[in-house]
Amino acid sequence: MLFVASAELGAIAGGASSEQTHHIKAFARNVGLAFQTADDLMDVTVDAGIMGKDALQDVEKPTLVSIAGVKAARKSCNEHLAAADESLIASGVSTKKIRALVQSIFGE
Repeated sequence: MLFVASAELGAIAGGASSEQTHHIKAFARNVGLAFQTADDLMDVTVDAGIMGKDALQDVEKPTLVSIAGVKAARKSCNEHLAAADESLIASGVSTKKIRALVQSIFGE
């Protein structure tokens, strides 16, 4: 929810309409869910030396990866990124820099 709160505050501070704010919040929610899923995926698929933190820390936790598996988690992550992009477009804000940031994080 930190992503959503931050995006909402930015939207309000930037003078976004209530409709724009709705779409910006949906964008942030989906990016946040994709980010958490990607982090959980990295925990089980990436070497700790590459990741920069201990791996296999979430194995015993109920994550999407541990419940549904790697393939389903990857699909969910991609679906959240697609939904985030749709919300970003629907918000009417300039998308170029935000899309570049998302791409730098997720490599999409």
